[in-house]
Amino acid sequence: MRRAAVVIGVRKAGTLVPLNGAIAGAEKLASWLADEGFEVTRLTDEAGPVTASAVMQAITAFVDAGVYEQLVVYFAGHGFVRGFSEYWLLSGAPRDPNQAIVVNESVDLARQTGIPSVVFISDACRSFARSPADQRVTGSLVFPNPDDTLTDTEVEVDRFFAARVGEAAHELEAAEDSYDGIFTHCLREAFDSPSDTMVREVVVDGERWRVVSNRSLRDYLRNAVPTALRRRGVLVRQRPHAMIESGDQVFLGRAKRVVEAAAPASRPPELSWDQATLAGGLESFRGTDDLEPWDLAPDGMAFRVAGARVTAVHALGCVFSQHGPELYVDVQTRPRSVVLEFEGGTGTVLPALPRYYGVVRVENGRVASVTYQPSRRTYGERNAELRQLQSAVEDATRRGEFQISRAEAREFAERIRVMKMVDPTLGLYAVYAYAACGDLDQIVSVEHFMRYDIFGRLYDVALLAGERPGPGDDDLAPFVPVLSQGWTYLRSRRGTIPPAAERAGKYLLDALWTTFSAEGMAILVEAVKKGELR
Repeated sequence: MRRAAVVIGVRKAGTLVPLNGAIAGAEKLASWLADEGFEVTRLTDEAGPVTASAVMQAITAFVDAGVYEQLVVYFAGHGFVRGFSEYWLLSGAPRDPNQAIVVNESVDLARQTGIPSVVFISDACRSFARSPADQRVTGSLVFPNPDDTLTDTEVEVDRFFAARVGEAAHELEAAEDSYDGIFTHCLREAFDSPSDTMVREVVVDGERWRVVSNRSLRDYLRNAVPTALRRRGVLVRQRPHAMIESGDQVFLGRAKRVVEAAAPASRPPELSWDQATLAGGLESFRGTDDLEPWDLAPDGMAFRVAGARVTAVHALGCVFSQHGPELYVDVQTRPRSVVLEFEGGTGTVLPALPRYYGVVRVENGRVASVTYQPSRRTYGERNAELRQLQSAVEDATRRGEFQISRAEAREFAERIRVMKMVDPTLGLYAVYAYAACGDLDQIVSVEHFMRYDIFGRLYDVALLAGERPGPGDDDLAPFVPVLSQGWTYLRSRRGTIPPAAERAGKYLLDALWTTFSAEGMAILVEAVKKGELR
């Protein structure tokens, strides 16, 4: 079994405060991985700057070799989150906007390497971007573009983060003049004396190994990091987060000494994600009970916006009229793009779908949810099912993102895709769920059927289906991803958007659905007036 790792430690990024434990943590982890049989490339700024091209070169060398069964990418340094993109800052960032690693897009490219197991480990802050310089960081992809002749090997991507989104990752003094990231320290410690419940037995090259699986490591770190901070008297909040796609046979290292675990206290069985969200779904659903369908022309479409006053509408390739809270859009044979401006200057771009009406809910100037329903159809007994599924989606996105685990994704997608004709956004969420588990065949299947349901394609669905959507596609709407996290797939899936939209994309707000700040909307409106957007 051949395994490889690229270990990155960046003490100083631009003018940001130097991190005392970044290099030490990277070096310790690299040595441990080497002891576990990994071929390790170390990239730290102890001798000189760490660049995106150096990281790309190191990763590409392992990918192109075509002989590795596992690849680990570890980073210790400064990081931040902006919208649905996450960035690890290299030596030249943030002044050089390209000298950062875009994590989300790199994960997407990692799925196409043919390496069965790819593991990302981040000991970096996940605080929100605040400075103007951070807002302009674009970052670089550090995995190579896939070759069309690559194998169809299913790639499982596991991700370990030192903290949850919005939290900082802390480093503590390990000894005199010696620092260590608390997350990296706990990760290494997990293999020293794990409990027997964490250990799995696997066969490697004919030998039996006792290992700590990535799944067990995830559960261990959830408790170990907060406990370690409390024991040291550090009153900060840092809660590790992990997304594990692999099964119990995938691991990073062997258990050195196994101890017998104490008998756990009895507790009620935990509900799965799907059970938990559907259990209380009808009570929490803020659906369309008070927004009954209104009469439309057979091929017409309407929006109703709640939570904000619409100050301007720009319907591309069609006409519209406004009557009270309803916006009537004259779409006939295929979806069209509609640019909505809200009071306060923010706004969004949504697809107008023939024979549907949409409900747009806005909170604090940001689009929180969008649902569609056919304008001339009722569903009797299926209404309750539709509302349950919409409720499940709402619960899953209440944090402002749509993320579920690989284990839950396929079951969730199968439940909601059957109602995609009733509400096309369910098909949209199904596609993102399939993307979370790397199931391209099912994404393509959903895309195929949605073409007939809505007489065209949604940008996000075409993007995730690998169709490389762009401005020249007449059956495509809107001209940008409708979910904010879709923007993180643009480069890795080779989608294109109009130049004006690309400029406006630098002004995305933190919202589930694509929402532009007043600066971004000004760019789009000017482009509409000049005829640059269609």
